[in-house]
Amino acid sequence: MIMGFKKKPVIDVQPVGKLLIIDENAELLHEIFGISEERSQELLDICLDVYSENNLLHECLTTVVDKCNHVNEVVFATMVMQKVIESYALKDRMTEMMNKRF
Repeated sequence: MIMGFKKKPVIDVQPVGKLLIIDENAELLHEIFGISEERSQELLDICLDVYSENNLLHECLTTVVDKCNHVNEVVFATMVMQKVIESYALKDRMTEMMNKRF
């Protein structure tokens, strides 16, 4: 008997906003998106708090995106969330390597 795969439902996604480049000559990502230093720090803190409470990426992103006010913040926070995850993974690998050596 051949088992069929369930087909995922097609979701009609309507774009909610458009990414705005505020300062294309800026050197920092949050400045390019027009996000203040204070707000970028708030978003970083949110990402760190959310990831420390839950390690499932989709749940972290859902929580973080709900706290964003503009599509620029969504893009920025998503990128920050990825960096947070990478830094935790690197820390875990380094800890594991050090524990095996000593």
